[in-house]
Amino acid sequence: MDQHRLFDLCDRVLQRAAALGADEAEIAALHAGGGEVSFEKNDLNVALTDEETSFGLRLYRGGRQGFATSNDPERLDELVADAFALAGASIADPLQGLPEPRALEPVADLHDPALAELEIGALTELAATLLEGVRSRDPRASIDSGSCSASSSLRVIANSKGLRAAESSTGIGCSLFGMAVTEGQVGSFVVEGRSARRLAGFREEIEACAARFADKAVALLDPGRGRSYRGRVLLAPEATASFLTGNLLAMLSPAAIRKGKSPVRGEEGEEIAARLVELIDRPREAGRPGASAFDREGMPKADLVLLREGRLVALPYDHYEARAVARPGGSTGHAGGGVGSTPLVAVGHASLKPGGSPLAEIMAEAEGAVVVSRFSGSTNAVTGEFSGVVKGGFLVDQGQLRPITEILIAGNLLELYRSVLALSIETERLHGRLDHPWVLLDGVSVTAG
Repeated sequence: MDQHRLFDLCDRVLQRAAALGADEAEIAALHAGGGEVSFEKNDLNVALTDEETSFGLRLYRGGRQGFATSNDPERLDELVADAFALAGASIADPLQGLPEPRALEPVADLHDPALAELEIGALTELAATLLEGVRSRDPRASIDSGSCSASSSLRVIANSKGLRAAESSTGIGCSLFGMAVTEGQVGSFVVEGRSARRLAGFREEIEACAARFADKAVALLDPGRGRSYRGRVLLAPEATASFLTGNLLAMLSPAAIRKGKSPVRGEEGEEIAARLVELIDRPREAGRPGASAFDREGMPKADLVLLREGRLVALPYDHYEARAVARPGGSTGHAGGGVGSTPLVAVGHASLKPGGSPLAEIMAEAEGAVVVSRFSGSTNAVTGEFSGVVKGGFLVDQGQLRPITEILIAGNLLELYRSVLALSIETERLHGRLDHPWVLLDGVSVTAG
């Protein structure tokens, strides 16, 4: 479906909503197609293709919100009726409403015609290359599951205030989940993946993914016992992104702060972390997976510095949360979600700025410390307290990484941020979109099994 046709359908929905008495209305639509080849037990499993057009209608009547979805362009009148019915059953909220349109600047290199035309046979060949890459790298590496997928999409947003935004994009990715297996031993699970916007060069990404997966899995064979202590731990980039950054972003939620459900006060200049720490969201990098010119509400995206020298600089806002605190600039372009849900504040490209220490120097400082590759546990977003299991961890032993069995770690997330000792110069781009360094922390309680 082309952009002209999709906007025609959206305009019809807005006109219908206005005729029935909606004060404001917004329609988000997505036309997407692509293919996926899945793996199971070291072999190709299923190859599928799919194409669908989806709609999400949000409307307001007397401060009451109604939201409904549909994937049938022939039943859009029913979509409007459903949204009105839900609005009639909802509670009025004076903060509800839609933003005024703003100028948008497109982001380059989000759509690749060659990738949009990729057929399932070619995708299957790439998937086979990934499998063979793992086998040839090390036969001990075993794939439990995974996939190669490619997609092409067009999304549009229009509202009754005159906002109209459209963007085409493509994406390709691969993921692997598995472990190393030898006679009488199964190693810890590892995860590896790659993603990109363009087809050119992705075969090299597949080869790198296969090699990294096999090497990571085999490195976890023959684990020894860790040690119990309180002190330093070293976070690998994957753990930095998912555990350290991911949990902090939950605490920087404007809604959580406004409702007193975050240990962060949300005041500009508030000291949250060590002076080494700078956290920046960069959602507009040309060609980066997930990059976009506008958010779920059609508001322009822009770089946003969240922390600088350990102090809070800004919070991310969607239209609702900006109205809730009467923010002069309104939304920061951080409304997340798809057409199947109402918007919520989301930060998709936040990365810690790398530090000035080479990883080799940090490893020397981390002698005897646990290296956290993956953390499986829970973090209390209200207090910052966390506890859980380190999976696929290591112990720094005379400058080398020695695999260890699962251990427990616990502490307080904000205390960890304030105890950052070093960030590496080296970074890793995770899944094509997040750049994170290695981080050396202090004050963690470590308990060996």
